[in-house]
Amino acid sequence: LPLLGRSVMLLLSALLHAYDSFEMHWASTHRGVASRFRLIESHWTFFVGYGGVLAALSAGLRFWDLFVLRAVLYPIYIANAPHARYSDAPTRRLPVFQACFGVINSALQLAELRMRPSRS
Repeated sequence: LPLLGRSVMLLLSALLHAYDSFEMHWASTHRGVASRFRLIESHWTFFVGYGGVLAALSAGLRFWDLFVLRAVLYPIYIANAPHARYSDAPTRRLPVFQACFGVINSALQLAELRMRPSRS
């Protein structure tokens, strides 16, 4: 079970690092947030590779070492994002964000129901 948790953490971390790298480019092209997540889920193999190095470093380095390395690497990743060709690598959709948002939305709805005053 710990191996599965670590693998899922690395996968999600890689996708979020890739999202961070592409966010400025997508914002300048007026791509909506839902569209961004669908794009990442549709081309997840590309984005796992794109953010995988930073995710692996995040898991293995101490905070300050990682901080310095990210300060050097992130501008390179961000500058490279507009030139990336992720459409050349279509894969089967992996709905990781949809699953995460489903869990979060369910928890928020449950919390909202519990916070409502009871009708007596």
